[in-house]
Amino acid sequence: MDPSQWPVSITPQSSEETRAETKVTKEVLAVAQTTTKVFGEILEKLSLWKTPRVSVWVRRFLSNCRKPKPNQRKGPISTEEIDDQRSWWIKKVQAYVGCTEQFETDIKYST
Repeated sequence: MDPSQWPVSITPQSSEETRAETKVTKEVLAVAQTTTKVFGEILEKLSLWKTPRVSVWVRRFLSNCRKPKPNQRKGPISTEEIDDQRSWWIKKVQAYVGCTEQFETDIKYST
């Protein structure tokens, strides 16, 4: 086909619908960014002893909300649950610290 027969370039114009979609996208991204702050706040407010225990109770609550009544976990938290949460927190903190500039500086001077 001959390029002279092509339609004229269309310049997109924003409408109310596109602006509404853009606003929703920005709000969702803003909410996603605050989760890393929540982890830091929990670690600042609670001791290393309490953090895994609180996490176990929250995790158990969320798990029990999704399960039918007979399958829900009850009773005191177990050592296994605490160890799992402690490992989860260690991995999260390592991933968070591994991305900081201080970590890069520490690696340079440690070798």
